Amino acid sequence: RNLSAHYRLENDIDLENQLWIPIGRSKIFNGSLDGNGYAIKNLKVHGSVNSNGGLINEINGTVKNLIIENAIVTGSYTNAGSLTGKMSGALENCVIKGTIEVKGSESAGGLIGQLTGTLIGSRAEGSVKVESLGSNAGGLAGIVTGELKDSRGEGKITVESAGNNTGGLAGSVMTTENKVVVENNSIMAEVTVKGLDNVG
Repeated sequence: RNLSAHYRLENDIDLENQLWIPIGRSKIFNGSLDGNGYAIKNLKVHGSVNSNGGLINEINGTVKNLIIENAIVTGSYTNAGSLTGKMSGALENCVIKGTIEVKGSESAGGLIGQLTGTLIGSRAEGSVKVESLGSNAGGLAGIVTGELKDSRGEGKITVESAGNNTGGLAGSVMTTENKVVVENNSIMAEVTVKGLDNVG
């Protein structure tokens, strides 16, 4: 696969719950992905510690207009999310729906484990369950360093961490360039959140 190319979906893709190895394996995807309103369905990922778990290993770029429908990401990934464990860049208008289950050893989110950049106009639907064996767990993202805007949670969201920073949308939103932007986000879901401290 070309990890620096720009991709655009033209159809839904059904992975049929076959065990998936994250794109890039241990390398970074430096391109962009436009889901074009189509879905990646029935993703199943299982992996080990000291790595990133999700559809894509790690992203440095932009992902937009993508739906992930039914995903299970388990094992002991350091950073885990249905899309990717770790990303620098922008996530725009992305949706997780159906049944989403994500488990990580540190940062875990329904969509992404750890994001440095912006998360805009995205939402969690259906039944979302996220668990971190450490800290930082959220329905959409475990950690956002930057901006969280115009995003929402719907359906049923269950988030649990063994440590701190646990939230229905994001476990932690941290400063970048001396500012934090959290605007126009909402939860319209049945939410269960458990953690030791900084729970919301």
